[in-house]
Amino acid sequence: MSRGRPFFKGNNLMANALSTVDHLHAVADRFFGIANLIHRQLNCGKVHQEPGSSWSDLHGLLIEEYGLRARAAILRNDAAAHLISNCSIQEAELLAVLEQAAEAIPNIRQVYQLRSLIAGISTLCVGISPGKGHVVEFLAAELKKDVHRISQT
Repeated sequence: MSRGRPFFKGNNLMANALSTVDHLHAVADRFFGIANLIHRQLNCGKVHQEPGSSWSDLHGLLIEEYGLRARAAILRNDAAAHLISNCSIQEAELLAVLEQAAEAIPNIRQVYQLRSLIAGISTLCVGISPGKGHVVEFLAAELKKDVHRISQT
């Protein structure tokens, strides 16, 4: 996903995450890229369902992917209303966590792992709201742990 990194005006990746419209656009674009990877993974036939699950499990994940796209569109199209001034992590850190999640997706072979990762990504995306810097910090840290755990299996 790194080939699509957006250019920031001023290129200030050391600024607090989600504190400028350009940064929010970059994060929204990263969520769109992740949604593309999820869609590709769900349609490649390499993700195995656990015994007792049904096609509806994969369909549910596809709906989650569409939800991620919808929320990313909201963030991109109304970025000014979603700026966060109290987030202590840097923009580069947040983008790195999302990049790690994106890199893990093509290697996932089990539905439960993909479901877990999608839940973390979507929750982070939905958590982006003014005054919720502490929420974003927590969710980004948890997503990083999830990616590490999934990558180890």
